Amino acid sequence: MATDNTSDGVKLTATSDNNIILAGDAITNGGYGINIAASTCDNNTILRVFYSGNTSGTLNDAGTGTLIDVDAPSAATGQATRANAAGTNDQVITHNLGKIPKLIKITFFAADGTQTSVSGVGTATGTSDETCSWHYDDNTVANTDNEVGQTAAIIALRTGNEAATDSGTAVISAVSTTTFTLNWTTAVAAGYGTMVFQWEVIG
Repeated sequence: MATDNTSDGVKLTATSDNNIILAGDAITNGGYGINIAASTCDNNTILRVFYSGNTSGTLNDAGTGTLIDVDAPSAATGQATRANAAGTNDQVITHNLGKIPKLIKITFFAADGTQTSVSGVGTATGTSDETCSWHYDDNTVANTDNEVGQTAAIIALRTGNEAATDSGTAVISAVSTTTFTLNWTTAVAAGYGTMVFQWEVIG
């Protein structure tokens, strides 16, 4: 296990040849999870390593003849926000997973600063397979809405559930080995101020 190092979790340099790194964890390191830093590192094998939260990314392979198990599980998490003034455009989230995520999960929260709030969880396996479940709660004296719903988007804020008004909707428009892009088709409602969300990617 290589965890919480200030630089790389594991680093191979010079002529580090014929090593086998098998079934370990490379988690929350300040550099790469594993860094094969020199072209003179020959014929190393990386199998079944779990990566999560490494600052520079999962694996840097500058070596020669490296065998990598590309199906090894890995994950990354982070936090982001979305202000209502940001409007309807793309928001790029950097995950540095080092591979295309098989699952993206977002847990989101927003409130108007008084008694109205909305929260939910959305998942996606790509740019065309995404859903979320949300909860809207208005505890003002004049309105006691407290309802749930589901939407074909990874994020969906709502106001006034009976009218099912979109008040901040985002879909996944692009996914790469280092980022995913949220396309905000509806801006976050002005009353909500800034929405916060926790994202997770699993590869």
